[in-house]
Amino acid sequence: MLYQLVNLLIPLITLPYLTRVLNADNMGVYTYNFTIISYFLIFATLGSNIYGSRKIAYVRNNLDDLSKNFIEIQLFRTIMVIVTLILIFLKVKY
Repeated sequence: MLYQLVNLLIPLITLPYLTRVLNADNMGVYTYNFTIISYFLIFATLGSNIYGSRKIAYVRNNLDDLSKNFIEIQLFRTIMVIVTLILIFLKVKY
């Protein structure tokens, strides 16, 4: 509950400061780039949290398969994040 509260309050505290420092035009550019990056990060996860939980639950009693599946899922996520970072740097203009 504390995490959710902090997650709610931090933007309410920092947004007026960012708006004052960045001005309205630069705040729009920031928001646009943040939105694009958010879409890319959604692409990077590709439901791997749910898939990973299900896959790990199937093999929870076999340590060898558990380790193998965990490494495969983490490798997939790492590759997707790297691909996403490359796409972000190609797309987002500073």
